[in-house]
Amino acid sequence: MSLVSKPYTFSSGATIIAAEHNANFDTLYNDYNGNISNVNVANNAAIHESKLDLSTIAQDIDFTGTVSFTAATVDFSAFEGTYILFNETSAPATGVNQGAIYTKEAGGQTELFYREESSGDEVQITSNGLISAANQTKITVDGTWTCPVGITSVMVTVVGAGGGGGGGANFPDGRGGGGGGAGGYVQRLAVAVTPSTTYTMQVGVGGTGGIAGGINGGDGTAGTDSIFDTTGAAITAEGGGWGKGGQTNGAGSGTGGIGGNSLDDHDGGWDGSDITAGSVAQAGGDGWAPLTAGGGAGSNPYGQGGIGGNTAVNYPTAGTGYGGGGGGGQGFRSTVVRAGADGADGAVILEY
Repeated sequence: MSLVSKPYTFSSGATIIAAEHNANFDTLYNDYNGNISNVNVANNAAIHESKLDLSTIAQDIDFTGTVSFTAATVDFSAFEGTYILFNETSAPATGVNQGAIYTKEAGGQTELFYREESSGDEVQITSNGLISAANQTKITVDGTWTCPVGITSVMVTVVGAGGGGGGGANFPDGRGGGGGGAGGYVQRLAVAVTPSTTYTMQVGVGGTGGIAGGINGGDGTAGTDSIFDTTGAAITAEGGGWGKGGQTNGAGSGTGGIGGNSLDDHDGGWDGSDITAGSVAQAGGDGWAPLTAGGGAGSNPYGQGGIGGNTAVNYPTAGTGYGGGGGGGQGFRSTVVRAGADGADGAVILEY
């Protein structure tokens, strides 16, 4: 109902008609007998929650857009199941708070925690703001991994090794070598495993940069493949391609190595940039003929491609991380020629 208005006003000495008098009172009766609405209640009205029927409040709340909580704590403990506490200064007390998800500062950053429902133990869910697996194993050389008891599934990431960059040609018209391609990658693939079973891993070795000098610079070598479970599922990410050595007598600069392939299409990708390092999941860039500079190498999310050499003092740089390609060496420039740089090794990463 809207705000209440008095239908009739009577002045002193006027004859009061019964119907008009009753209409004034009926207006109040009709409003207060089940028709009070929000506009009839003052903004600062102190109505106790015991007077409210909370069962009529919708349980499904749509938080669309930005939602701000002005209170330091929003406590949903009256509801069944897990509830949320925000910005706790310390872990909430056990008992009524068991089963709560809450945030509090840890290591200078706000992190998400869980108060375990049966034991009351505090479990940290995020680290540096990111949800992390309970265990992570990084395998960076050939070897084996034995599945722990109780583990039946792992998230598998496989990264192939980066290719080596091509060397520059050592003639006045010598061109720069191409950058090596990035290793392909398989990212967080869920794989069923058997407890106490040993799995064999192969980790790709980065390609070697091509030698400098001669009519044509030496080609780099390709990075080798990385494989999870070589005797079973064989989840493979190929190594990045090699950068071609720079050419002489107008034959052209070295072409970039092709990025490695993988089973879920996270390949080496597009053409790499000249001179500078490539961006995500790239093939190596071609050597840049006008400056006889080496091509930038390909990158992937786990490794950065090296920079192509471009002056007498700037060497090409090797790939870094897992699977970054090596930069191409510059060709003849001020009598200085450089070999191509090496690609980075691959890796197998297991989360469980």
